[in-house]
Amino acid sequence: MAETSKKSVQIEIPSTLAERLEKQAQKAGYSNLSDYITHLLRKGCSSNNNDSSCLNPEEEKKIEERLKDLGYID
Repeated sequence: MAETSKKSVQIEIPSTLAERLEKQAQKAGYSNLSDYITHLLRKGCSSNNNDSSCLNPEEEKKIEERLKDLGYID
C-alpha cells in the first residue's frame, strides 16, 4: 500500500496516539503503523497543496523552533 523510499527518519509520538493509530491502521488493512502514517501524511500534503511541500516556509520555521524547544532536534 505504501511507497518505499531509500531514506527515512524516525519520529516520536505519544504512545496513546500510536495505539489509536495502530487500531485504525489494522481496520484499514495496513500491514504496519509506519505505512499507515506515511499514507496519512502524504494524503494531507497532497490535499493541502499541489506542490511537494505541505508547509510554507513560515510554518516550517515555527515547527523547527518548537522541535528545538522540545529537545527533539539541535
